[in-house]
Amino acid sequence: MERLVIMENGEERIYNIEGRVITLGRSSKNDVPIKDRNASRRHCNILKIGDSWFVVDCGSQNGTFVNGEKTKKQELEDGDKITVAAVEILFLVAKNKDEIPEAQEPKSTKKPTPSLPAELPEEEDMPEEIEEIEEDRSETSESGLIAEAMLEKEAKGKESQPNPDVPEPGQETNPKQDGLLKVTTKHPSIASSQNIKWIKKCYEQLHQQMLDLVTQENVIKLLFIALLANGHCWLRGSSAFHQYVVLHKMARCLGLACHIVFLKYREQLSQLLGEYDILAIANGQEYYQEIADFIMEQNMLPLQISNAQTLKMPMIVLCETGNHDDSISDRLCQSLMFKLDLPPASLEQELAILTYWHKQFEQHPIITGKEDIFSFRSMVNDMDVASNLQRYIVQLIAGARPENPDMVPIIAKYVEKGPNAYASILLLKAAKAWAAFQSREAVTQADIQVIGSHILPHQLLLHSHADITSGTVYEKFLNEIEAKYGNVEPGGPK
Repeated sequence: MERLVIMENGEERIYNIEGRVITLGRSSKNDVPIKDRNASRRHCNILKIGDSWFVVDCGSQNGTFVNGEKTKKQELEDGDKITVAAVEILFLVAKNKDEIPEAQEPKSTKKPTPSLPAELPEEEDMPEEIEEIEEDRSETSESGLIAEAMLEKEAKGKESQPNPDVPEPGQETNPKQDGLLKVTTKHPSIASSQNIKWIKKCYEQLHQQMLDLVTQENVIKLLFIALLANGHCWLRGSSAFHQYVVLHKMARCLGLACHIVFLKYREQLSQLLGEYDILAIANGQEYYQEIADFIMEQNMLPLQISNAQTLKMPMIVLCETGNHDDSISDRLCQSLMFKLDLPPASLEQELAILTYWHKQFEQHPIITGKEDIFSFRSMVNDMDVASNLQRYIVQLIAGARPENPDMVPIIAKYVEKGPNAYASILLLKAAKAWAAFQSREAVTQADIQVIGSHILPHQLLLHSHADITSGTVYEKFLNEIEAKYGNVEPGGPK
């Protein structure tokens, strides 16, 4: 079994480790509370992944040290000394209790921990409830740790191969990437490493965590795709409370911050930028024009500011009950990537909603973290798309407009209004995210067609007399487009 021996203010106490996640910090809500004022409220976590134990710093003000060396994350061995502020913590492992001495010196004799100043700026005190919310928003917890553990195990025995984490000449690295994926920004082969494979693994774990709330896999899958692609969604059906809990739990599992917005004025959205990663708009029907303007402004930002800033923009989810297609303006509809239907909650799902809301501040499995999500977005954004596929996207969007002289017959027969030019950008971004989701390094024609089935149908306004669904129109449309232009890549879609 494992134990922590905590030495603080000349006193020694022992903590028997029973769970797989142990939190340490100044807050009394931690598993191991620390009184030293130089410790952060949530300072670090000790986690068990597989058979290994790790210590992970949670973005603390003064850092976490192992055997005298500052670290963001490090695997622990028997006898390692963890230092938090002026508190020393021994990590001890033994087969039974009798084998653990009451106290022992760490086996490592590395340089001592740098001394801290006598007085450091204290964090501003705040009410306990607000304190916990702040911890949740800044907490890295298991952020990316599972990813590294899996990748490191896969990498064992391959030391003779070139190290993908060592930058090649001319290759840029991300110095701020503290997550465990060690993502590089080399273009266009950024997606060629094992990092991209973790995207699918991340989703699979997310899907398992969300099964108690959502049985329709496409809802969570497309929310995840939109998150990777920097897109926005329209979530409708079920109750507002069900929608909010789904988005809130998804955000927590991914180490993100979600906020429910009851709009009072348009500028309110701008004021929330940078604070949250997912914005769930509750009363969007009152501000359709304002939301559409805001989204289009955000979509234009890549032309004005650095790409790194745009990758950190929040995902907007317009939450509405009911399934009325006429409940949203055309302009706003055309700026949203996906339209998702969430059926009414079953009895079991209502119980899961109640349980989650009742215990939302308890620890939940954190699959990855904010920095890793931003790294995923960077990989998706930098993914290569062949010029012939870019032309194919434009042909799809232009061919779906009834005013286009080159339109195919199905569009002339049923469609009153087609997608605008921005739909090409939505389709390109979503196709990249879908390709990455499928662990591919580049977009294929099949990726464009598959993800297009979730984007184009809600952008097709059918004639009032049409006796066909927009989804069926899209399927027939693809067949006619393929007959007209043929396959745009060798072998065609797979």
